[in-house]
Amino acid sequence: MPLLIDPPPADEPRYERSSDGTWVIVSSARLARPLPDRLSSLSGPTICPFCEGNESTTPREVFALRNGTTADTPGWRVRVVPNLYPGVVTTVNGTERDNENSCGGYGRHEVIIERPDHDADILDLPSPHFGNVIEVYQERMKALADDQRIECGVLFKNSGRFAGASQEHVHSQLMGLAILPEHVKKILSHESHVPALLKGHPTVVVNSDHFIAYCPEPSFFPFEVWIAPKDREPDFRNAPPAQFVELGKVMRNILRTLSRMITPLAYNTFLHTAAFDGKKRPFDRWHLKITPRMETLAGCELGAGIYMNPIRPSWAAEQYRKILPQVADEE
Repeated sequence: MPLLIDPPPADEPRYERSSDGTWVIVSSARLARPLPDRLSSLSGPTICPFCEGNESTTPREVFALRNGTTADTPGWRVRVVPNLYPGVVTTVNGTERDNENSCGGYGRHEVIIERPDHDADILDLPSPHFGNVIEVYQERMKALADDQRIECGVLFKNSGRFAGASQEHVHSQLMGLAILPEHVKKILSHESHVPALLKGHPTVVVNSDHFIAYCPEPSFFPFEVWIAPKDREPDFRNAPPAQFVELGKVMRNILRTLSRMITPLAYNTFLHTAAFDGKKRPFDRWHLKITPRMETLAGCELGAGIYMNPIRPSWAAEQYRKILPQVADEE
């Protein structure tokens, strides 16, 4: 984060609550991460830590899909490493982080590097590889849930400068939090609209064998799309792996369609799934959200929590349906 003054002293991550009960993670380590403005001003050759062959420049991997090769060497398809600039941590100076009173900053923050080559985008992934990426999402979510101190997993992708990406190489991030944020609690307190959508609705974008994609009403962002399983299943950890290639193809085709409607394409993706505490809630289906970022959040959104969207979801869905057939069979 570029500052015109000296940065604050390094401190341990902490969970803190705002006056309205919203959780905030305070982590000074995030100040050191590269940001888009810095990337654009770099001169001379740079080394991408996420590229195949540069495994020694990242922390040691915690998981990978490999072609019979050993850890931290070339020969992988998808690779997972701890985030070098973590928002939450498990240890401080070699000592396990205290999580007393839910404010100790305990947690896990990982980077999922989705392909080894630098110049290719996730839009170029063949369906089987996209299925591999989703397989890794599930494996790492299961690993986080094995830690009894982790309350929930937050999986997200920042793609493009407007969406907050700090590395060009395609990747996602997974955070295991020792708290259950109010925002997530609200999401888990509602059922989806999938049963009604399955009967036919103008906001539906894709209706595949096992998934439905639609523009939610209301949508916070122009061309926002949610993808959910047709079967009732709140926990992504229970999603059948046999359906991952199909899910990957749905995601890829939606993103390819977006790339033909928005330039430059910038978007965030999120996975919303059941919390790890085992409690029963109204939430009935996990879902993946794709939120294109055509504009930055401004005063109305940040000050009042009111989003401004100039595009009706039904119109956005119509545009998707016009272009999707053109990209559906591309590999």
